[in-house]
Amino acid sequence: MKLKTVFTISVICLLWLIQANYSLNTGNEIRLEELSESIRNVYWLENKTIYDGISSNVGWYGTLLILYKIVGFGLFYAKFFRLGVHFLFLLCLYNIFKNYFSEKRLWLPLIIIGLSPTLLYFNTLQTSFGIDLQYFPFYLYLLLKLNFKKTKKALVIQFLLWTLAMITWMSYPSFLALLPFLVLIFSYKVWLSKKYLNFWKIGGNVLFSILSFLLPFILVLGYLKDPLLLISDPRTKSGIFRGGGVSLPTSALMLWNNVISGSKQVIKDLFTQPSSFYYDTEILRAEFSHPLTKLSVVTIFFLSSIIIFSKIKNKNLKKIIVLSGLLIPFTLFISNISDWFPGLRRSTPVLIGFYILLAIVWHFASQFKFKNHFFSFMGLIACLLIFIHHFKVYRSNFAGLKQISSPHAQDGCFNIFPESPKKSLDYYVKQVKKTGFLNISSAQKNDRVCRLVQIYSATAGSCEWNQLNCPQIMSFNEDDKSYFLLSTKLWEDYHLPH
Repeated sequence: MKLKTVFTISVICLLWLIQANYSLNTGNEIRLEELSESIRNVYWLENKTIYDGISSNVGWYGTLLILYKIVGFGLFYAKFFRLGVHFLFLLCLYNIFKNYFSEKRLWLPLIIIGLSPTLLYFNTLQTSFGIDLQYFPFYLYLLLKLNFKKTKKALVIQFLLWTLAMITWMSYPSFLALLPFLVLIFSYKVWLSKKYLNFWKIGGNVLFSILSFLLPFILVLGYLKDPLLLISDPRTKSGIFRGGGVSLPTSALMLWNNVISGSKQVIKDLFTQPSSFYYDTEILRAEFSHPLTKLSVVTIFFLSSIIIFSKIKNKNLKKIIVLSGLLIPFTLFISNISDWFPGLRRSTPVLIGFYILLAIVWHFASQFKFKNHFFSFMGLIACLLIFIHHFKVYRSNFAGLKQISSPHAQDGCFNIFPESPKKSLDYYVKQVKKTGFLNISSAQKNDRVCRLVQIYSATAGSCEWNQLNCPQIMSFNEDDKSYFLLSTKLWEDYHLPH
């Protein structure tokens, strides 16, 4: 193995360990939405239903359900899953860069992306926030490997590409911003194949891809006992592909205002102070928080436009620059159609577009391929400043995550043992195994502090997926002083509050 390859693989392992340090040191608390997205909704899917139309990210729930059935359940296993995906993310990114850039130059953009404050933060969460960032290199890698001359291999790649794309879209709606670009790249590959494929074979491949894309959605609808609830929940007025409570604007003016205000929030999250939902107070320094990194971002955009209009002969990279540049405004438009909690968590494809531009600028600047060498120096300095910034803010953001309590943390149910939610869950499981009863104090029953549904789903899920042979779980009604059997149906029928 070449020394350059060994160095790059070492960089990948180091970046993974940096993420692991982030992820494994955030087990001192668990957020309310993490309990919902990685446990409650997964347990409801185990019972062939969904909690409500807002809880519709069934691609994410289904992935975790398969994980829990195979390896068992733990309160933070979803965190470990994302950590495993991150290693594959870095490997795919390396292989993509290797197709366009020399190995001795690809390490810097790889490190910059690996140290992205946004990516590091979202990867610690047990929700599907930012999952499009983690999965996107898989699609690009599969598209790079797609060769219609090799019929069987091409069918396998198309199946993996489009089923994974649908699973990702069913995991988090913001993936919608990336779908047209994947379709465009795939269509370009199909168009190139007309040299050696006839009309019927091209049509067959396209039809196979469409069916592969629809397959996960059809399977989920067939699996659920109430598929219409997934499509449109009349109580919450929400459903799959729309996120929590997202509604379309009723006028052009409302659409314009939503897009402008939402884009401003994303820009604030990126360049000043993270302040949107689930990005507020938990991360101290933004993606490009220093004035020099703001200038560096402008420089990257400027040099990208120089490459497009220059006499540089690499047309493929020019096409990638155009697509990446278009991805940014398109994402800001798509993700901000609704005014429901705008912010970076709904607009993460913006980072994909920018970091692709950065990698290309670094490729040209590090080889002094710009006709004006001053432009090459500008590109080198801009990329290095972003690298230094990400490296410096890692420590402060890590300290913030570890030491500052999240305003979204679930303190009532899973803080029986301070800073050890796992011990709290173990306590509930032992209680149920011994008595068949979830004993929750009246002080804990305040819905804003502790929700019975979260304890029940975590405890029942632990019993189910770890095969603990627990008795049926009972609870106590203080109104009529009676015991009652807990089941998902009590919440499905709204006998218990959501």
